[in-house]
Amino acid sequence: MRKLFKVQSLSQDIIPNAERYWGTKSGDSEFFVPSFAGEGYIKVFICSQFIKMVVIQLSLLEELNFVKDVGDKEIISFAFRNMAGTKEFQETPFGKLFPAIQVTSSDIELSFLFPAGKKIHTIIIEIHRSVLKEYLQSKVDCFPFLKIIESQKSYLFEEIGSLEIVQSAQQIFKSKIDTCLSSFYSRLKAEELIYLFFVELLKRKGENLYSINKQDLEKMNTVKDLIFNDLSYPPPSRSDSN
Repeated sequence: MRKLFKVQSLSQDIIPNAERYWGTKSGDSEFFVPSFAGEGYIKVFICSQFIKMVVIQLSLLEELNFVKDVGDKEIISFAFRNMAGTKEFQETPFGKLFPAIQVTSSDIELSFLFPAGKKIHTIIIEIHRSVLKEYLQSKVDCFPFLKIIESQKSYLFEEIGSLEIVQSAQQIFKSKIDTCLSSFYSRLKAEELIYLFFVELLKRKGENLYSINKQDLEKMNTVKDLIFNDLSYPPPSRSDSN
């Protein structure tokens, strides 16, 4: 049976929730997975008052569904998934794993499936809408920036991670930063990852934005997983299942 681990505010809830879930304590800003559950860690970096970053690198003995619940409307979450590196994401026992970035409106929950035995390399950045708007300055009216910062509709942007994004994420996983510089370093890396994501997003040519809901998102993720698992075969159609 798949277990559920749910949080509302990543930066505030994920460490205490992990301690309650597994029944062990590690520290205020980091949690180490106990040996009876697997291995790895969850770390929270308070980059600034308005930018937080959660770094997840672990492997679990039991499958877990990790859910970021609906939260503050002024917070935008960037989820960088499968950032294991060029050798590891090409082929695994679970199929092909591609690095991907998801950005959704705050009224849509983010769901992360952590299969048993799979190495998870995920980075989630929470940034206040006003800060992102300040970064973009005069370009805020440019699609898709306007859609992310100003849209009143539910939205989902997803991109395949570029080599530059994966390399930047890998630097975070491998870094051993002195405590007095960790906030400075983590803020620079968080900003870099968001910047690299927007570089990829700007390559889009369309300017359509369609309203979606939770059910739409679940269906999209199912189809995506079927396609990415084996790109040589199309996912089954409705007629195939009848």
